[in-house]
Amino acid sequence: MADEEKLEKHVLGHFANGLSVSKFFSQNTYQDGAGIDPLGVVSSVSLRGIGEIRAGSSPTDIGSTTVDTNIGDFVAVDISDGANKLYGYSPTKIYQTDIATEIVSTTNYPLAITNGCSHRGIAYYNGKIHYANGSTQVGTFTPDSNPDDNAANTFTGLETEIVNRPMIVGGDKLFIANGIYIASVLTATLTLQDLDLPAGTIIADLEYWRDTLIIGTYKGLSTSGDITAGQVRIYFWDGVSSSWYADFALGDSKIYGLAIYDGTIWALGDTYLYKFNGTTFEPALYLRSLGANIAPTRRFGNLRAFRNCLIWGNTDNEIVFYGHPDTRLNKILCVPLVGNATFLALYGATGKVFASSNNVTDTKKLSVFTGSAGVKTLRTDDFLFDPPIKLVGVKVPFRRGSAHSFSIRLFNHSDGSFTTIASFAGESVLSSKLFFLSKKLILNHFYLLFDLNDGTGSPDAGIKPGVTLYYQQLKDPYLKAN
Repeated sequence: MADEEKLEKHVLGHFANGLSVSKFFSQNTYQDGAGIDPLGVVSSVSLRGIGEIRAGSSPTDIGSTTVDTNIGDFVAVDISDGANKLYGYSPTKIYQTDIATEIVSTTNYPLAITNGCSHRGIAYYNGKIHYANGSTQVGTFTPDSNPDDNAANTFTGLETEIVNRPMIVGGDKLFIANGIYIASVLTATLTLQDLDLPAGTIIADLEYWRDTLIIGTYKGLSTSGDITAGQVRIYFWDGVSSSWYADFALGDSKIYGLAIYDGTIWALGDTYLYKFNGTTFEPALYLRSLGANIAPTRRFGNLRAFRNCLIWGNTDNEIVFYGHPDTRLNKILCVPLVGNATFLALYGATGKVFASSNNVTDTKKLSVFTGSAGVKTLRTDDFLFDPPIKLVGVKVPFRRGSAHSFSIRLFNHSDGSFTTIASFAGESVLSSKLFFLSKKLILNHFYLLFDLNDGTGSPDAGIKPGVTLYYQQLKDPYLKAN
């Protein structure tokens, strides 16, 4: 047999990586997460096994008929007369959404407010929702089906702010950003200047960790809610003393959010994701290192902890999921928002991620990502071969329920064409199948798409580690397929 007819193979180790370590790829190459359920990437020795990834739905729009302003912040509350609710905060309205049913309430909600903030400005404390209102005020109401005790000016006299007024509960207090000050509420008493920060400081976000208020700041000006370049500094304050007890300068010009994850505090900058190591904040991830745009949008509060991940919105209008207990798996997955949407804010609650956005026609959206059933697509990273190869077949270890099916498509970068390689449906089994191409394809730059349909059966459709490409390595790039 001639050398060019010998069959070679390339095995993808963990599909969550989209690749394996080989002469063609590096382990940290970006994996497109369109249609992937990050929570389905499991590392236990259960039925799914180490490294399997299952399909998950893209975010679904749930607020197209009721949400008509830009939601910039969320808070979840177990309300006094019903189930868990998510409150979406905008400059003019507060929306209530049932977390379980994903229904946006139209009875007694949305609650009208005046001159609220375009970014953060809502918290739950002492049995009431507290929200930034009227540019210098904080309003309150009891979060139930009929917020009839709404008081728009419960607390007054704050520094003027219509962009960002983050709030966080810590210990027995509610802490509120107030210009260069930290204001606090103890039960029902407001202290306007509980902590003074240096002149010119702008507070981007607040967190509370180990009896310490974490204050993320930068120096600069704010224009239409966008964060401009300036020195980033994070302050640690015990919430009682007259001054902070520690502060840290970050090697970044901007800061977008703080979150508690993996037992420590994390900060999202413009260039790096930072992790507090007990002594200082060290860069944990270079946000342009994986061959993909995972840089965050210019939104305050754009970092949340969700189950085993950190999540944020990127400038490609995707939800970025970072982190997984199994370090062998790729730590980055990106899930596109609904339509041509611009990311605004997100919140993770009881296994779901809620995200607000608007699109080019200024249509406001409230979307939810659940990883639920439906048709989804898993995409590998690009394959690059030089010289070209003649692709012969693809072997796929998979899992299906009784009503599940999947198909394999190939996208050829050379001519922009899609080719369906195979499709399969059948009984509920954990299996592996080798699909031979009816026509051999000569390729040098391509990727694979796996379209999975969960149907109604169990278990969930999924792809196991060990997807294998069988091919002939060509010496002459002008050889024709047989």
